[in-house]
Parts: sequence; structure tokens; C-alpha cells
Amino acid sequence: MRQTYRKSSALLLAPFLLAACATTGGPGGTAGNGERACNPVITGGIGAALGALIGGSGDRVAGAAVGAAVGALACVAFNHQSEQVKTGKQVDDDYRRVHGGKLPEQPAVVRYTSTFDPASIKAGSEAKLTSYIEVTGSRTGAAPVVEEEIALYKPDGALVRKAKKAVAEQATAGAFKNTFTIPMPAGVPQGDYKVTTSLYVNGAVVDSNNSQLQVVMAQPVFDAAIRIASR
Repeated sequence: MRQTYRKSSALLLAPFLLAACATTGGPGGTAGNGERACNPVITGGIGAALGALIGGSGDRVAGAAVGAAVGALACVAFNHQSEQVKTGKQVDDDYRRVHGGKLPEQPAVVRYTSTFDPASIKAGSEAKLTSYIEVTGSRTGAAPVVEEEIALYKPDGALVRKAKKAVAEQATAGAFKNTFTIPMPAGVPQGDYKVTTSLYVNGAVVDSNNSQLQVVMAQPVFDAAIRIASR
């Protein structure tokens, strides 16, 4: 009976967790600067309540910790940093040398790669995803607007969060190292988190990369999660 009550209460609270992560574009949408509007206090609190209910009296504290982490994951914020490593002139000159002295009609992507460092982390730490982006100018002389979008997915495939950031403060060709730092709260579910990065030039997606971030729980939290999941 108590087990049924806990499950029913958890079902009642679940919509409030979703509402706390609501966006102007619906679940998984983006708002304003490309990141979803989210209240970490509300989501963490509701997540903790859900975890405590599901954990029951024997694992109430551990359940609350795991639930709070899941709630906090919904509000994870990507820290962004970009560094220009080659000027637009350098990239254009390199392109001309191998293309008969001419630039393309439209800005061209010379290279686009994304790499995690490290690719495996413990919950409660952070990982950095760095993209190398090299984009030329064009024959028209108009400088390209270069942006990158990142999207984080849970191990079950559900979208956690996405954000789009400008690679440079102003429109320009060149080569860039664009880095997103992803903090993973302690207690989040372990597993492989898919991360996609998409390159935008002048507002259109021109390339994309898929990466995997492995998250491993600390052993005490993992044991508690297993006990709760088995209830």
C-alpha cells in the first residue's frame, strides 16, 4: 500500500518537474539566447521530492540526492568560450593556394571536428567539448556569420538541453577553437550521453558532429540508485 502511494505521489509530482523546465518552444525547445528558461531551485527541489518518495523510508536520503541531481540536470548550463586561431585572410589564402587562386561563390567549411576531453567523467565533474571550425570567405567579399549549436541527450535519448552561440563577436571568416563546458551534477544517471554539435553559416546548418560523453556514478550513489530502481 505504501509502495502504491509513493508511486502515485511521484506521478502527481512529475508534471511539475516538467513544467519547471518548460520553454517557449515546448519540451526541448530553445528560448532567447538558445538556452531554455529553467529554474534550478524548483527542478532540483521537485526532483529531490520525487526521489525521496520513490526511495521510501529505507533510502529516502539517497533517493532525494539522486532525484535532485536528475532535476538539476534539466537546468544544466553550457559555459562557452571561443578562440580565433587563424585570421580570415590566412584561411582564404590557404584556400586559394589549392583552388586555382579563387575563393568559393559562398563561404565554405574547410574543416569541422568536435572532440571531448575527457570523454569519460564521474558524475559531479565536467567535460569540455572543443570544436575546430574553419570557414572561408566568398567571392562577394561578405563576411560569414558563424555559429555553433550544442545539444545534450540523456542515455534514453531524451533531449536535456540545447544552446546556440556565436563563434565570433562579429561576422568573419577564419579558424576557431570553440569550447562548451558541460557540468554534470553529482548523482545523475550513469551511461552514454549523446552530444550533437551543428555548425551554422549565415543562419543555415552546413555540417554536424555526433559525440558521446560517458558519465560514471560514484560507487555509493550508484549502489543507492540500484536499490531505488529495484523497488
